[in-house]
Amino acid sequence: MTDAEQALQQFALAVLRVWGGDGERFDLDGFWLEMTAVKTGVCVFEHRVTPCRAHCRCSAIEGHGETVECVPIRDDVMAMLADAQRKLDTFKRRKVNHGTD
Repeated sequence: MTDAEQALQQFALAVLRVWGGDGERFDLDGFWLEMTAVKTGVCVFEHRVTPCRAHCRCSAIEGHGETVECVPIRDDVMAMLADAQRKLDTFKRRKVNHGTD
């Protein structure tokens, strides 16, 4: 298991334990999610002057010369998620093309 897979697995388990560990479902707190993502290694704290990605909150500071704290998802985790999405999309296309939907 890669480091990215292990981090994502630990994050998913923490979320599932909190979200439904006692049988009840409730909303998850965004701050808790972010801190859990950092604790499990899915995200990392960075001090940035330039944006980490186009659609991140830190992109609002570009060109202002300010330093902000950003908590982006690690690149290797993002790559793994993109690969999983491609596989899911391929599976869905095959399922539709074979008339099993």
